[in-house]
Amino acid sequence: MEVFERAATVRLKSIHGRFLWADGNRKSVSQTGDSRDVATVWKVEQVTVGAAVRFKSVHDLYLAETDFAYILGLTGKKVIQSYSSKADSAVEWQPISQGKYVKLKTRKGTFLRANGVMLPGYRNSVTHDVPESPATQSWILWEVQVVESIPRKSPVEEAPIHVSLDTIIFSQRSF
Repeated sequence: MEVFERAATVRLKSIHGRFLWADGNRKSVSQTGDSRDVATVWKVEQVTVGAAVRFKSVHDLYLAETDFAYILGLTGKKVIQSYSSKADSAVEWQPISQGKYVKLKTRKGTFLRANGVMLPGYRNSVTHDVPESPATQSWILWEVQVVESIPRKSPVEEAPIHVSLDTIIFSQRSF
């Protein structure tokens, strides 16, 4: 997806106006209203195979989906920060454009979900799920705010360098 192709770091803002936040305990992920917190900035890594991206927290851990229920008996699985190998697809998120927002899909077909701030037990939590209720359909929408872009190369840098054998021989004889 275009927005991630040139992004070095991003903030992900939920539909609730809160930002994806990497907790200092180096495990949890939730939402915060403070966009100035460095833990709301995520490094973007492109996955070479497929159209997925990885997000790395300020704690040098990846945003990862799990198979564990957030609250036993209710929908939504935990999303955590995790050490992971580059081959682990649990840390890969496929961005799907939805107007000015993006949905982040897991390998299992669920979506990164920002739970409401007024829900007891779920308050400011982040899970992954397939929203079934019309009331929660928008909870999987994220606004991407690019914090730092990857600099574009100048046309001179991108142009291929052609060196002939004569140039190399001439250069060697000059010394």
